[in-house]
Amino acid sequence: MNRVIDLLAAINRPGTDKLIEYLKASNYATARCYTHHKERGGLVAHSLEIYELMKRDNPNLSEDSIAICALLHDLGKAKLRGWEFDGQHPARAIQILARCGYQLTEDEAFAIRYHHRKSGDLFTHAYRRALTKADMQREQIVKALRRNGGSRRGAAAELFMSERTLYRRMKALGIDDEIK
Repeated sequence: MNRVIDLLAAINRPGTDKLIEYLKASNYATARCYTHHKERGGLVAHSLEIYELMKRDNPNLSEDSIAICALLHDLGKAKLRGWEFDGQHPARAIQILARCGYQLTEDEAFAIRYHHRKSGDLFTHAYRRALTKADMQREQIVKALRRNGGSRRGAAAELFMSERTLYRRMKALGIDDEIK
């Protein structure tokens, strides 16, 4: 756990201190990964393994983005009383980071949100774009609109963006404004 804290503390972003407080107060250090690393502390072990793999396989990515995506992609599996969120763990991870005031780049949020796409390889579908980024954004927006009964306001809030940004992305991606 100390290595995770050290790697994240080296990143100079707003919300880092609150994120580290969350990690220390939650069960992140003791949580298990239920499909791999089932032992106590398996979540940390898994996250550090992903970090090392990403460093090795993605030399052109920034060290900060590698650390953020690798160490926090499963953050939504950690639990802390009073910090309950809906959705699957990738969505919960994004919500926890937002509540901490932690600002992700668009690519980092994309990688965390979609790290479970088919193969489960964190960057196969994100940074390497087996599906194009536009395809995945289109799918994400359409699903959010449907979950919110076609409401752009609700979908924008769910996607952590302004209504104006959502509208511009919908227009750029050719998404019909009448989705219900």
